[in-house]
Order: sequence, then C-alpha cells, then structure tokens
Amino acid sequence: MIIRTEAIVLRSMPYGETSRLVTLFTRERGKIAVVAKGARKPRSKFGSSLQALSVVQAVIYHRVTRNVQTLSECAHIRVNRIDDLSRLAAGLRMAELTYRLMQDEEPQPEVYELLASVLGFLPNPQSSAMLLQLFYELQFATALGFAPAFDREEVRTLPSDGGLLLYENGRIVAEAEDVPNVERASRAALRTFATLSRARLEVVARLPSRNLREVQHLVAQYLRYHLAEAYPERAQKVLTQIRSAT
Repeated sequence: MIIRTEAIVLRSMPYGETSRLVTLFTRERGKIAVVAKGARKPRSKFGSSLQALSVVQAVIYHRVTRNVQTLSECAHIRVNRIDDLSRLAAGLRMAELTYRLMQDEEPQPEVYELLASVLGFLPNPQSSAMLLQLFYELQFATALGFAPAFDREEVRTLPSDGGLLLYENGRIVAEAEDVPNVERASRAALRTFATLSRARLEVVARLPSRNLREVQHLVAQYLRYHLAEAYPERAQKVLTQIRSAT
C-alpha cells in the first residue's frame, strides 16, 4: 500500500552504509519508522528533507507485516531553519517527548497539529524558546490525559508570597494541609504555569521571559509525577547544559 502523508521528522540516523533510519510523526498514521534507502549517498533524491524537525510530504511503501516501512519520496513542506543552539535543543526536546510517548501507528492528529504549530514559531527570535517548549510539554500532557485541573479564580487570587502546585491533579492553591506531592512556588511562576496550560500559542509566543527556571522545574516535576519511568530525560539534560553555558 502506498501512503502519502504530511509528516514531521522526529529522528534520523545512519542505517547501513548508504541509508538512513527515520522516525516520522505523520498526520494520518501517527509515528512510523521508515528506511530511506540511499539517503546518505551524494546527490540523494531525499536531499536535506530528512533532517530532524523538518515538516515534509512523504510517500511511504507500507506493509502491515513490517515494523520498518520504506520511504519512497520525501520533500520539504516547510524548513524550520533554527540557527540558535538553544532553540534547536528545545525543538529536539519536543521531538524526543513525541518519539518516546507516542505509540507506533496510532493516529494523534491533535498532537501533530500542536507540534507543527509550535515548531513554526520556534525560529522566531521574538519568542522565547523555553516558553514554547514548556507550552508544548503542558499541552502534550493534556493530550495524554492529565491536564492541570486548576481553578482560574484560585490562580487569580494567589497571595503575593505564592502558593502550591498539587502534582496529582494540577490544582494551584494558596495553602493545603496534609496533601502529598506538592511544590511551593512564587505567584508569578504559578500563573505562568497556568497560562501555558490553557492559553493559545499566539499568546504564549508574546509572553515575557520571566521566572522561566522556576516554571521549567514545575513543568518537569509535574510530568515526572505522571509519567514516572516513561519520562524521557536525555534531551532535557542536554538542553539544561546548553542553557547553563549561554
């Protein structure tokens, strides 16, 4: 069967002497592993379309008896030119989350649209790469079924000395007695966490870059609580090192 689909390149690595093993996140089919035969040869027909984070139109020769399909054609729909190392690392972090947590060939069109939209904003120097990354992580949590369940009025009326984030359900409260798995944080960080959970991407792209280290900690701990051992760490560690050096 021949499948023509829009896709995002999540991962691309050498395979054999001349080919590449590529993981595509497709609009219609979800995550698919494909082999691009001859992709490493000079003047390959695939060109640069197999770079991670590229948005492409792919033609896949699909057989249900195979775990790895054959990529027949691939061409750019949009090239996400990301020259800044920190922005590239943020994009790769989003790709890693998607790669690790999406099931093979399980359609997730909402997640596909989310990732494609955030990657479209990522090259813009006027937006915060970290805010976009954290927005994606919290929206991804919603798609996985554990959206933060805070009340907007409770967030609006937080006292000046901050409040608590309850990891079990994502509530944000001023105080809580005898509740396990909570994190105290500043009012500004908790409000940013809440905004990233529910605001539109266009709003997030214009937010000021404040308290981001604290917000990043809250988001990471929230996902670790819900994903446990499934929470991917590799790209996050690289991203932390890059941001510490800049």
